[in-house]
Amino acid sequence: MNSTTAVSPPLSARVPRRRRFIEMALAGLDAAGFREIDVPLLAPFEEIRSAVDESVARELFRFAGRSGEVLVLRGDVTPVVAWQYARHLSERPLPLRLSYAARVARVRQEFARYRIESHELGAELIGAQGLDADVEILSAAVETLDGVGAQGVECVIGHVGLSASVIDEVSKSNGTLRRQLDTAIAAKDRNEAVEMARANGASAETIRRIKLLTLVRPKRADLAALAEGAPRELADAVLRLQQIIDAFANRGWEDRFQLDLSRRNERGYYSGVVFSLTSPASQRALGGGGRYDRLIGRFGVSQPAIGFGLRVETILDAIDGEGGR
Repeated sequence: MNSTTAVSPPLSARVPRRRRFIEMALAGLDAAGFREIDVPLLAPFEEIRSAVDESVARELFRFAGRSGEVLVLRGDVTPVVAWQYARHLSERPLPLRLSYAARVARVRQEFARYRIESHELGAELIGAQGLDADVEILSAAVETLDGVGAQGVECVIGHVGLSASVIDEVSKSNGTLRRQLDTAIAAKDRNEAVEMARANGASAETIRRIKLLTLVRPKRADLAALAEGAPRELADAVLRLQQIIDAFANRGWEDRFQLDLSRRNERGYYSGVVFSLTSPASQRALGGGGRYDRLIGRFGVSQPAIGFGLRVETILDAIDGEGGR
């Protein structure tokens, strides 16, 4: 066997290694002020369903409880933490920094195979908004991955407000058109997105913005071009991303971010900055997150919030050199 060939650790070694990995990550988050909580295994399905996109709800396992109520297994952790905060933690002083490590169950197809159970760890910052809070979570996500030995981690940053105003202008009240245009922009299918926009009477300025949104490798100048003559929502989103880029540069992390101007609210609860975490050692994202200022309010207690989740098995595969398999 070639000495450079990665060897997967046996199952007997993988479990304690995963445990050590989680302990190391949680220790790093604790040092940054994020206190670990137990995330409930079960939550009311009707409440969770109202907070997430329908495509997310379809991934979740649900069943009837003893009293006939429909419950959902912990799948997408962030809505469960938001529900938990609204029901049990809202009396705690703000801002509240929480961390977790949880086994999750959901049906998700990855590279022609289905993954049902996995382990996730992450952090949530509740009751804080603005640039400092966004940068804190982004930095905590990158530093957590650095701390467990992931190599070459980059943060792919976007904002759901970039495409929202463009899609609103083109689709108006046409829900089907909105979904189709949203999908085309997210896939960076410029020709399809432009054709739909032109067919529905979009202005030349809107067409210009769609072309920018669908760039495969946008630069900072492309981000600035989006804001030229833009409506308030779009201009504010551009400004926030520019501020985050500057904050990364001040940390010496100029080479640790990429822009993705096509990012959308694919989970149904993101409201601002969104991001994913990548590594050249893995074809799959190591994790991601974003701002969800309206999610907790859906459970009755409004608070701004931002957080991230990391895919433990994916990260371990990347560290072992199996991320491309």
